[in-house]
Amino acid sequence: LLASKYNDFCKASGLPTRAERMNVSGFKPTKTEKSRIAFNTKPGGSSSAAVDISFINSQKYVDKFKGLTNTGAVDKIVAEKSQFILKNRNGTLYEELFAIDANTGKTLTYIKGKNIKSVEMSSKLEKLLTNSRENSIIIIHNHPDSSTLSAKDIVTMLENKSISHTIAVGHDGTVYNISNIPRNMNVIKDFRVCYTKYRDEKWSDFTSRDKAWKDIAESWEFVYERK
Repeated sequence: LLASKYNDFCKASGLPTRAERMNVSGFKPTKTEKSRIAFNTKPGGSSSAAVDISFINSQKYVDKFKGLTNTGAVDKIVAEKSQFILKNRNGTLYEELFAIDANTGKTLTYIKGKNIKSVEMSSKLEKLLTNSRENSIIIIHNHPDSSTLSAKDIVTMLENKSISHTIAVGHDGTVYNISNIPRNMNVIKDFRVCYTKYRDEKWSDFTSRDKAWKDIAESWEFVYERK
């Protein structure tokens, strides 16, 4: 259902899906990458998704997470989960996801993606998002292409009031965060208008999406951060 709504969003917005963008940009998995589902500290074979481990381990990277959530303790846990994911998926096009308690930082579920398109919605995660109280869950996942939050990320957040923050960590060290998003906002209309404006101005796909989310966040008064 979620994948269908994501595809509808992209079609209505006139945008390529994430998988299509990866193919256009040369993001094609090798046979080695397709088999790398379990944890592996060695980097994969995709230079486009390589992670600078020395930077990810640095205090400068950890500082990106300060003030991201409601408490310093949870900020630290989010940073640790992000480091874990990036080390695990270094050099691969696969994603992983942690859902943690927004107040305590306790891990609620952890998912290893099995394809390059996205992290699959497990039955456990779906139940958590449906049955948990409002703004009680933080979603943390990686974007191998280091792009901003996807339409699917936003659709998931809009449809689940239990999500307080959606955080995407890029393999290049960039951290994206959306929080306090109003659930009644017209994402398709606003994003299409803003994204098209920047594309018409000859900005790249990545930059146009980043600028579009910044404009929408300012207009609708929610938090969008790129660090």
